[in-house]
Amino acid sequence: MIEIAKSTGLEFVIIRPQLVYSRNAPGNSCLLVKLIKMSFLLPFGFTNNNQSYVSIDNSCDFISLCCKHPNTSCEFFVISDGKPVFTKTLTKVIASAIGKRAIQLPIPVKLMKLIASVIGKSHKADQLLGDLVINSKKAERNIGWSPLESMEEAMRKINI
Repeated sequence: MIEIAKSTGLEFVIIRPQLVYSRNAPGNSCLLVKLIKMSFLLPFGFTNNNQSYVSIDNSCDFISLCCKHPNTSCEFFVISDGKPVFTKTLTKVIASAIGKRAIQLPIPVKLMKLIASVIGKSHKADQLLGDLVINSKKAERNIGWSPLESMEEAMRKINI
């Protein structure tokens, strides 16, 4: 793509938003919402993983800014809400947004991964319980972008 852009004068921007969440989002965030709606007892008391997330509105805001800003031409950006969170923190925020209480049971992460492996879901467990942190400082430095809203604000707004 870069070679085509150089030879044709075409401008492009590559944006990699990290773990986007919104109402009815697919993937692990949807599964977590279903789990929290089913039970206030959650197995994430011992999780200490860090993951970066980005709300759909923060993603849209960044895309909109890229369409107008001159310093985005032929650039690659990763974006997030800024502050990585533990899975147990994410589930607490989701529970709060839907008006539920969440009690985090102290289940060892290795046990959760073992159970996931036995039922053929080790990939899902790795995604949910592993670390995945990105640094979106380039977006801030190059074009002055910062997230419009925090995870807590976004979760309350989407009213899962």
